[in-house]
Amino acid sequence: AHRDLHSSPPRRSSELKRFATRVAKLRGEGPMATSIEPEVTLEVVSINISDIEIPPTYIRKSVGELTNLIASIKTYGIQQPLKVIKIKGTKKFRLVFGRRRLKAAEMAGLDAVPCIVELMTKEDRLKMLSLAENMHRNELSPIEEGDGFRELQQKAGLELDDMAHCLGISVDIINEFIELLDLPEAVRVEILEHPQKFTMALLKTLLRAFKKSKTTGKQMFKAILDGNIATSKEAEMFMAKS
Repeated sequence: AHRDLHSSPPRRSSELKRFATRVAKLRGEGPMATSIEPEVTLEVVSINISDIEIPPTYIRKSVGELTNLIASIKTYGIQQPLKVIKIKGTKKFRLVFGRRRLKAAEMAGLDAVPCIVELMTKEDRLKMLSLAENMHRNELSPIEEGDGFRELQQKAGLELDDMAHCLGISVDIINEFIELLDLPEAVRVEILEHPQKFTMALLKTLLRAFKKSKTTGKQMFKAILDGNIATSKEAEMFMAKS
């Protein structure tokens, strides 16, 4: 059953300590099993693609360009297993990490993919783990990261200090990602369609432009999409002239 991380300070501290230990283990820092978190076990198995579900809360919203990945999978197979959890009471699995590989494998004609099956009991830890792993590989757009942080904050009830501690980043950085969600929704959707055009530095300047005025923000946004602004320096020059 789901337990509230905020039911008591000692319990929250204990849960976060176990999660921090788990992330460290998944990054190769320390043994895969410790007395701190004995309920977590790992195994690698081949799972039918049709049996893997992508949860609606999955952080990555866009899989991006897959041509090279599909070609690689056809030639070499999947070199790094996906990560899933077993859905209790069913024969299905829920994806934790590896959406691009899952989609590419499907498009490459594979019926099954190698997966690490992780037994976890908390949806908030699952969400944090997905966010941590995607961030570790720099495979999320800043908008997706901001969305992940906000969801952990609002739905899982995690405080920014706790997230910062577990992920090894500062609260200020987390706030910068969350603030990007102040961009108009239509703009955020378009950014997710063209993530390669929008670095964190560009997005921060774009947010300032929208705060200055909607007109300035829209003009800068179009300039970035059209390729007329490609660096944070060019964005700052645009701001100075506006």
